Amino acid sequence: VMKMYSGDNKLYGKTLIAPFVNFIPRSIWSNKPIGLGQQYVIDSPRFDNEGGFGIYIVGEFYANFGVVGVMLLPIAIAFILSRLEKSFSAASSSNNLTIKYYNLILVIYMTDIIRGDFLSGFTRFIYFYLFYLVMMIPVYRLKLRKK
Repeated sequence: VMKMYSGDNKLYGKTLIAPFVNFIPRSIWSNKPIGLGQQYVIDSPRFDNEGGFGIYIVGEFYANFGVVGVMLLPIAIAFILSRLEKSFSAASSSNNLTIKYYNLILVIYMTDIIRGDFLSGFTRFIYFYLFYLVMMIPVYRLKLRKK
């Protein structure tokens, strides 16, 4: 990754956009962004453009932003984890089981994003969050009607 995406060959966030547009079919947007694992195979002369690699988030940030990305990544992770910690603290004093469950899922997905490639981990998180919103909106509406 360091050899292939150093100098002027950086991706400048191209692979970090992929989770947000992953739901759009390729029949509609044929050139939509792909994850770094697949991009690496396409860019490398050693492979025949099939398959992909699981490249950790550190490699992903290096390929997109170089050394600056690698230096900013721990700061971003620390910020996200501090927000999760505050959310956990608020949830532990609350009797709301939904908030506790949601926070637990966030931690699970955060570890998935950190240990794997960004596209897979963050896409799963986005899909879970959308499912959660779709399922919880009717529940909250019912609670409001009962009041």
